[in-house]
Amino acid sequence: WSHANAIDYIEEEDAYLLSLRNFNAIIKVDGETGEIIWQFGGDDSDFELTSGEFTTQQHQFEMTENGLLVFDNSYRFGDTSRAVEYAIDEETMTAEEIWSYVPSPGLYCFGLGDVHRLDDGNTVVTWSTSGQMDVITPEGEVVWRMNGDLGAGFGYMTRIEPPQ
Repeated sequence: WSHANAIDYIEEEDAYLLSLRNFNAIIKVDGETGEIIWQFGGDDSDFELTSGEFTTQQHQFEMTENGLLVFDNSYRFGDTSRAVEYAIDEETMTAEEIWSYVPSPGLYCFGLGDVHRLDDGNTVVTWSTSGQMDVITPEGEVVWRMNGDLGAGFGYMTRIEPPQ
């Protein structure tokens, strides 16, 4: 019923981040006790969002040096999906939307979806059920795109370095 769909481990904190799609939330869980440290988004968010919008029915995410990068499946209620990044302050329990990318024309992914920040600052966005992958600059320019044939879909993306 919660549709947990992505999990990341934060080793230096012994904590887990878990995406709960049907609650429109990402929770941080203490690795030792199993207690919820905080909830980001959803009806009972522990964070006050000072700008932007929380995600809805999100999938994959990752922590960045700036905060939290998320694939937001149902941005604007199923009209289109997006990649979005939030700066998070765990001391003041505030967050702000600091970057987002919505393709033109829009793509809607009813399932899956992935985001990954590259070392050069660009972001790989996998529009899974729409069969497209993009590399986006911080300014929102598409610098690489791959489209699958009609009916193709991509799951989650893992970047590997070329062989030496």
